[in-house]
Amino acid sequence: MRKNIVFLHMESLNQQVFANRQWFPAINLIYGKSLRLTRFISSATSTFMALSDMLHGDDMLLEHNENYDDNMTVNKSCRSIFDILEENGYETLGTESPTGWDRFNHIWNDHNDKKQQWDDVCHDMMEKIEDKLKNLKAPLGLYFWNPTSHICCYDKYKFAEHGFDYWRRGWSNLDRSINELIRLLLKYNQLSNTIIVAFGDHGDDFWTHDSNGGFAHAIEPYIPLIHTPAFIFGTGMPANDVNHLVSMVDLKKISLQLLNIPDNDSVSSPTYTLSGGRKYCFSRNISAAQNDSKKNDLRKGYSITSDYLHLMKLRGKYELFSWNLDPCNHFNLLKLFSVNKNDQLIYTPDKYMKKSHEKCHVHYKSIIYSTTIDYITESYSRMKQELDSFIERKNNY
Repeated sequence: MRKNIVFLHMESLNQQVFANRQWFPAINLIYGKSLRLTRFISSATSTFMALSDMLHGDDMLLEHNENYDDNMTVNKSCRSIFDILEENGYETLGTESPTGWDRFNHIWNDHNDKKQQWDDVCHDMMEKIEDKLKNLKAPLGLYFWNPTSHICCYDKYKFAEHGFDYWRRGWSNLDRSINELIRLLLKYNQLSNTIIVAFGDHGDDFWTHDSNGGFAHAIEPYIPLIHTPAFIFGTGMPANDVNHLVSMVDLKKISLQLLNIPDNDSVSSPTYTLSGGRKYCFSRNISAAQNDSKKNDLRKGYSITSDYLHLMKLRGKYELFSWNLDPCNHFNLLKLFSVNKNDQLIYTPDKYMKKSHEKCHVHYKSIIYSTTIDYITESYSRMKQELDSFIERKNNY
């Protein structure tokens, strides 16, 4: 019998928050024994889009929606991974508790009209999972989601003296439910026969790039919103860091390969296995069909991420960041350049540094020197072309 697979959705968790490892004792139990995707990039800055991308291995299926609400639809040009699991003999279960505001039944599974199961109390969700585990007659495909770490998801265990502690308690709730899941897998002797694919769907940015009307995510894809933790746990799998780029849309192909299930679906852009090969990751915050105007709190944004650079396009303007050096995207490298009539970058530091390159402090010149400048100018040209093509495909879909 094939191994069970659990998709562990870690709501709103980015790498910056995950660095507070003392908040995640249960996750720590398996994280150190996992394949850790250190350069995992989410394809979206909101849950609906990220989940659709992950489940289908394709980031084009929601682009026609003008709003994300109960009336949204999915242009299904490929199957969700749960459809494929059922076709290959899996029992499937999708769970969320406490009851959320984003019901994505039609995204999660179309097979035999099965639905995502929603519970107001986490205990009820865990009971359903236990009932499934104690009576397994086939391998299990489980989607596990505790959204209490979402900034807006209210739960009695999050009540606190002030908002900062309220926010922190969300991570404790998330970790507590994961501990319970691991306990159940151990109780029914299934942990050794289970692959856990864990991922953060997006992060939050607490108004460092603009007020955004109060939005903390669904804003433009700055790195804190899309560089999220992801790892794969399974008995017998090596505990290593995977240090090449992996996109959210790759998880479907990766998971099916781990289960020895063919991935024959045609998708809009190539996806990759754990062997690597991805040169760029793409992300966005709202659909191509959604309006973008100065009256909106959400500005439409797209990004392309390479090993060293992160290029964004926001309302026709570009921003470029060294996301390893500057993980919060505070300094737009393009401030050091002018653009000539051929759309090429010309290094002109005087306008920002207020002095010539030669007179800048050695701290600056230890990073920004001739080969760095050449790398930025050449990379910008290539990445801009790739990003513009990505946006054009979205608009034409």
